[in-house]
Formats: sequence, C-alpha cells, structure tokens
Amino acid sequence: MVERYAGLVFGVALQRRGDRPLAEEAVRNVFADLARKAPALAGTHRPLAAWLHRCAVYESITLLRGKSATGKK
Repeated sequence: MVERYAGLVFGVALQRRGDRPLAEEAVRNVFADLARKAPALAGTHRPLAAWLHRCAVYESITLLRGKSATGKK
C-alpha cells in the first residue's frame, strides 16, 4: 500500500511546502497515522486516496508550523 500511494502523499506534501526533507517526513507521518487508524478507516466508504491526500495537506501544515516555531528555515 505504501508503494502504491507514497508518490501521491509525497507530491502533495512537496507541492504544499517545496521542501523535500519535510515532504519525506510528512510521508512517514501520514503512513504511521494510517497504520494507527486503519481499523476505524476500514469501516468507512471513503476512498483511501482522498484520505491520504487530506492527511498529507494537514501534515505539511503541521510540520511547517513546527519548523517555524523552532526558528528553522
């Protein structure tokens, strides 16, 4: 599953942030979140790609906020 959707998540995160290391971190975080929430998601009819896209956007924003708070560029 990671091989199938990692490109989508990475592309969204890279487009939102323009920072390759942050995009790579977002991919790791999104798939870790997916692993934790898999049982709850299995019962929904929401497409997985849509869920991953939304999570990638939110994770990118979260990582940028954390980066800004620490004063890193």
